[in-house]
Amino acid sequence: MLLPAERALNNPSKTPDAAVIWLHGLGASGNDFVPIVPHLGLPQDLSVRFVFPHAPARPVTINGGFVMPAWYDIYEMSLDRKIDLVQIEESSDQVKAWVNQLVRDGIAHELQRERAAERLRQLHVRHGKRQWGVRYLQESS
Repeated sequence: MLLPAERALNNPSKTPDAAVIWLHGLGASGNDFVPIVPHLGLPQDLSVRFVFPHAPARPVTINGGFVMPAWYDIYEMSLDRKIDLVQIEESSDQVKAWVNQLVRDGIAHELQRERAAERLRQLHVRHGKRQWGVRYLQESS
């Protein structure tokens, strides 16, 4: 299932040859980062498809159970950062769905999809000590 998302192109006159999936932080939305695209200083000969997914609304324990956009629940603020691992896996699957859509759209290729999946796995290993997020940039081949 594809999460709702905002999309932007830095060069709409050209077919995209690269893609970035940009995840927002706790309580934000995909809309928050769309305005940054023109300020990235990307070369005009490069056309990048930006996808800014919206996290699902869910209760967040550290915020008193308040429902807000969140990729996963954070149970407590500590160095160990206790979080909901099932929700991290769900968010990972939703990002993978966007990567697969970019492959179907012809923007990303199988090799890049494998690299993105590996990056997701690396982030899962380190999730307890760092803010979880995904960056995927496909370079033109």
